Formats: sequence, structure tokens, C-alpha cells
Amino acid sequence: MDFDVVIVGAGLAGLTLARHLRREVPGVRVGLVDAGALPVDRGRSKVGESATEASSWYLAERLGLRDLLDPRLRTALERATSA
Repeated sequence: MDFDVVIVGAGLAGLTLARHLRREVPGVRVGLVDAGALPVDRGRSKVGESATEASSWYLAERLGLRDLLDPRLRTALERATSA
């Protein structure tokens, strides 16, 4: 297998980086390597409360995942971006 980029770690940071690269560089071949078993433990994808609005914006706008966000995060995002 040939990859343009290999990301080590399929936690929240690795997965969002992979999606970001795929959106920004069409055709890029991204490989993910992780020592853990699938499915990934929910604790690995937990984001701290202080980063909720920033995380929501990034996931919704940069990664195109707005429809997949929990309704509470969509509400926080709308409050933060309407100011």
C-alpha cells in the first residue's frame, strides 16, 4: 500500500486530521495506524468542556460534520458564531 501521509493514532486528533487532509487535498492517500482495537473507546474522543464552541465550529465548518453534531453542540455553535 502506498500513502501520501500516514497518521499514527486514530483517536480524535488523528481522525480529524485525516478528514481535514482529505477535504483540503483531494486525492491524497491517507493511512491511519493505531495500536488499539476497533471500535475506538469513547474516552479517546472526549473533548474538554472549555473547548466545546471551538471544537464544534471546527467539526461543523472545517470538517463538514454539522449534521452529525449533537443538537446541544449545534446550539452552542450557533450562539458562539452569532455574536
